[in-house]
Amino acid sequence: MGTKSGLFASLGRVARSITGKGVPVPESPAAPPVEKKPERRRDSRNDLVIPGYIADAVEIVLPPHDSVHPVRDLSLRGLCLHCREAEAAMPAIGSEVDAQFVVGQRSLPVRLQFVNQRGQFYGCRVIDPTVDWMEVVSEIIDPCRMGRRLREIDPQYVRQDDDAFTARWFQGGPACDLYLWSDGNGELARAQLFFNWQLVEWRRDQGLRTGRATNPPHTSAGYASADLFQMSDTVDLEVLAAAQRLVNSARLPDEIRALFFPDPAP
Repeated sequence: MGTKSGLFASLGRVARSITGKGVPVPESPAAPPVEKKPERRRDSRNDLVIPGYIADAVEIVLPPHDSVHPVRDLSLRGLCLHCREAEAAMPAIGSEVDAQFVVGQRSLPVRLQFVNQRGQFYGCRVIDPTVDWMEVVSEIIDPCRMGRRLREIDPQYVRQDDDAFTARWFQGGPACDLYLWSDGNGELARAQLFFNWQLVEWRRDQGLRTGRATNPPHTSAGYASADLFQMSDTVDLEVLAAAQRLVNSARLPDEIRALFFPDPAP
């Protein structure tokens, strides 16, 4: 008995002799899907791209000319920086560089190994991260993690304290709550974001205010209460920057996210 391919060929010749038409040949089985390579990073990267107003930039300063490059994403052991200069001015892939990590007014030494490049973006590994580095980076990426966890609570469980407004509640863990109030026309009138014992409040008639808890309790009970917070006379840019990272990492409608990004000064 011949092979299957020989049998199909014979049938095809018979069919063509009778009808003058060909017989479709069975398709070869599809190749198995290519397995995705496992993620090699120890820590997931946290996106730091914040549209519009930026309260404190996160940057890398590279020798020998102190060129400044914004950090696009960040983890405890790595980062990606954006280079707008010519490639020739950047360290070679595989090389190690002693750089400065700048957040607002603070600067920390950090040793980087350049491990890959995609266009204007360079991936770097942090070599022997210091205690200061770990503390500062943890403060930066913690709001990003909260933002990714932020989810809306079912409206049936949200207490409505004022008949004139409809309240919504988003929660991103035991130390993160976002409350929104809309008027009868569905227009946003007020928002309060509580996180890490900090508060950013927006009111339609007043704009943004920030505050910090003066004496936080040891439990999360009563956490989301503005009475616990000392509001600043001016916007605390450090608190606002953390809030911006949080909402930028969350799945929120643009109109809600925009509340935390005031128009830049002219």
